[in-house]
Amino acid sequence: MNQTPVSLTVQLAKALAHPTRVRIVALLQQGPLPVCQMTSALHAVASTVSGHLLELRRSGLVIERREGRFVYYRLSDDLSIAAVLDAVFSLLDGDTQIRDDAALGASIRAIAPLIVCDGFPGRSLGVPRS
Repeated sequence: MNQTPVSLTVQLAKALAHPTRVRIVALLQQGPLPVCQMTSALHAVASTVSGHLLELRRSGLVIERREGRFVYYRLSDDLSIAAVLDAVFSLLDGDTQIRDDAALGASIRAIAPLIVCDGFPGRSLGVPRS
């Protein structure tokens, strides 16, 4: 089914209409990540991140691929979506939260997913205990 420019714009706007989803998309600008590393970077629980990723996948903003026991998420290669993301990233340039997420994301990327994801039983590193 071919989408009109208006329907695609509305779909993408809805997907980006939550701060956590914007943070996820900005984090994925650096490259693919599995959910467990995203939870560490965003200080969020896996179910929350997974729910937001579902919305981002439905919109076409992110795609997934399985690698071993991990599912990696990355930004879509679609040119229309890339154009929208370029505009979003230019708006986010200089945002403190996005800059902090990017720095933590870079640190977490330097650690193997098995270490981050298995760091604590039932929790990823960086997620505060309740």
